[in-house]
Amino acid sequence: MQLMSPHEPLLVKMGTAGSLTLLDQIPKAPFFVINGDLLTNVNFRQLLDFHITSNCLATMSVKHYPVELPYGVIKVENHNVIGLEEKPLYNFLINAGIYVLNPEFLEFVPKGIYSNMTTIISDSIAQGQKISCFPIWEHWFDIGRHEDFIKASGQFGQIFS
Repeated sequence: MQLMSPHEPLLVKMGTAGSLTLLDQIPKAPFFVINGDLLTNVNFRQLLDFHITSNCLATMSVKHYPVELPYGVIKVENHNVIGLEEKPLYNFLINAGIYVLNPEFLEFVPKGIYSNMTTIISDSIAQGQKISCFPIWEHWFDIGRHEDFIKASGQFGQIFS
């Protein structure tokens, strides 16, 4: 059996929200939490100003994400075709992984357990808290997958310069 050195940090997965319980001090003003696998040139000043004027517990950034189905979609009622849409385009708002949180948000995060930001936000909404969303129109890349990282690194110099 191998014992850890008393100087070696203990690594425990806490999740995007759970790790906030490790803060030494509670922030006194709204603060940012950002997923570590993002590249963006979002205007953080505008995001913070939006959050403050929204008078909400948290603001989550969102990005439009279009999905085009490569097939025709059939609408059916009682085995009868009642409609057909050829290769429809759907536009979703996705979580962009950038949040502005009021210090009170930390009261909703359970201490010492793994907690995702999306779970805490969903729970906050269920408890009647106001959560706003801020659309990102600037460049935004999730580089959490290797192929996305390679794609973004090829475009990085052109976009962010």
